Amino acid sequence: MVVLLASWSTRAQGLQGSGVGFGNYAPKENVPNLNRVLTDTNDVEEAEDLSEDEFIDESEVAEFGNSSLVVGLSEPMRFSLDGDFFNDQAYMLMLGSPKNNLTLHYGESTFGTGSESAIFRINGQVGGNAYLWRRFLRLPLSIYVPIHFNAGYQNVSLDISEEDYQSTYRGRESKDLLNFSLGAGAGASFKLPLSAVPLIGEQITLDAMFVRSPGLMIRILDEDTSGMPGQSNDHDFDTGWAITNDLLLQARVHQFLESSIGVTAGFKFSRIDWDDERGDFGDLINMISGDDTGEHMTGYSSVYVGINW
Repeated sequence: MVVLLASWSTRAQGLQGSGVGFGNYAPKENVPNLNRVLTDTNDVEEAEDLSEDEFIDESEVAEFGNSSLVVGLSEPMRFSLDGDFFNDQAYMLMLGSPKNNLTLHYGESTFGTGSESAIFRINGQVGGNAYLWRRFLRLPLSIYVPIHFNAGYQNVSLDISEEDYQSTYRGRESKDLLNFSLGAGAGASFKLPLSAVPLIGEQITLDAMFVRSPGLMIRILDEDTSGMPGQSNDHDFDTGWAITNDLLLQARVHQFLESSIGVTAGFKFSRIDWDDERGDFGDLINMISGDDTGEHMTGYSSVYVGINW
């Protein structure tokens, strides 16, 4: 019995010395560190979450993070109020992004034997996007509902020559109007990397947006010094329902020629239809649905090009 115990003790000491053990005799370096394993797993999950968050942030910046300054030509620019006051080309200047921008138009036209008309228009737009999909079908395509508020001012004038009317009537007609609208629509933005041709740019963003907005048109000043029969100045502050349709198609190349400046080009259509008098809400609903197109209109179709940053 003593011999067996001695033999067992010797064998156990040999196993301990060789680095193999059990119970309290197992070497600490051979025991897995459970806390370290759990910590490493959490780090991987946090890294994955961080990567996903960073991707979303980059996507949000890429969609509408760039401002543009563009110049363009509107052909035609039209203002119709009891007949065409202006129907000719005008120049356009726009600063901002597809959802927040300031747009100016100015144009002059000569007709007949010396009569002239001119138009000036300024419009400010602010808005946001309610996203339906940020990556539709896992593509770099975002689909959203744009919500825009617009406030604008426009002046149109007509200088009438004596020869055009074959009479003694000669003078100036001038209309000043304010417009306000709030509406929503549909929009999409597609981002295409340009890794194959990095010299052209880092990526190109394609924007498409349509917004239909009900609102008001206010004739704040109606001046007539022509002396023509049937003309009057009693339309000051006439207020009527209005409906605005805006369509934007735009392409933006980022970091053109490996610089910090990009190139923006696009097409914009805008039209406001309105009535002289504001009726009940049924009349407004008819304008929104298209059953009533309004008595007067103003609008333009513009192509433009410029820079973005």
